[in-house]
Amino acid sequence: MGDGGGLTGIKRKKMEIENFVLDPKGLTNLLIQIDKGVISGKMAKEIFKEMVETKKDAQEIIEDKGLVQIKNQDMIEKIVEEVLAENQDSLNKYFSGKDKFFGFFMGEVMRKSKGKANPKLVNAILKEKLKR
Repeated sequence: MGDGGGLTGIKRKKMEIENFVLDPKGLTNLLIQIDKGVISGKMAKEIFKEMVETKKDAQEIIEDKGLVQIKNQDMIEKIVEEVLAENQDSLNKYFSGKDKFFGFFMGEVMRKSKGKANPKLVNAILKEKLKR
């Protein structure tokens, strides 16, 4: 959370624990959203920062920003197929033994989904699509 938000932002603002704006219930709600798979850990960092800055509830921020994680397998498969089709050169390199391109494909899928695709599902779908 070195981007100026979260705990770093609290330290920078010299906020005392007594003045900390999040109550345990608010933080618990954020963690529940991660546990349910509604948001990713990366999304949670952004939400946490905004919770501290605006005193809004996690659910309100999730809805306002449309930060719901994509868990629909068909939607993710479509994005994976687009990424693979758009990167034939990288795909050929992957199949020639350059395994590092798996990370590249993963990154491209996450970029194309604006970070909303469920990373575990993306990983599983990519592994399946890249089998020979």
